[in-house]
Amino acid sequence: MSLKKDNQKKIDKVYMELALNLARENVGLTGPNPSVGCVIVKNNEIISFGQTSFNGRPHAEHNAILSANKSKLKDSTMYVSLEPCTHFGKTDPCTDLIIKSKIKKLFYAHDDIDYRTSKRAEVKLIKGKVKVIKNFLSHKAKKIYKSYFYNKKNNLPYVIGKIACSKDSYIKSVKKYISDDSSLSVAHLLRYRNDGILVTYKTNQIHKLLLI
Repeated sequence: MSLKKDNQKKIDKVYMELALNLARENVGLTGPNPSVGCVIVKNNEIISFGQTSFNGRPHAEHNAILSANKSKLKDSTMYVSLEPCTHFGKTDPCTDLIIKSKIKKLFYAHDDIDYRTSKRAEVKLIKGKVKVIKNFLSHKAKKIYKSYFYNKKNNLPYVIGKIACSKDSYIKSVKKYISDDSSLSVAHLLRYRNDGILVTYKTNQIHKLLLI
């Protein structure tokens, strides 16, 4: 690999890392769709970026394109944390919008597992004269989409468990928290990023009393 190509690959990795970080930021907040990050670059300058909106729409690519200066989109490069959608749903496919915007090159970090899109974006984009580099930094994207892939593959919710336990195997104390402050903060983050929380009937009754 030439020095010039090696340097460009390093630059591509930086932009893809930015897209992955944008995806990480909204994990758990974009259901039923996965959290996706998108960065658009031209002449090694970021001209726009986007994330999947809360509740899943619009998609990251859509948000990034609409936020960009339209005159700069032609011949730009897009970095996306997940394969762009190719199917019609409540919105048009992101691949159609990418082609229409005359984006020249697209990097995406991992194939989507959704059967409506999986491994279809490349063919469609190439026909639209967009150069595609797929599965770029896929090992990092795979960690972000672990729960999404599990849900799509098994049609089951991805469950996260958190428990605090004393040395003598108790999970509750009437005098004080078993968890320390940092562990309690993690618990609040898990509550924030999950769609449902399993509680005991006693906890549920307390919440009802607080709401009355």
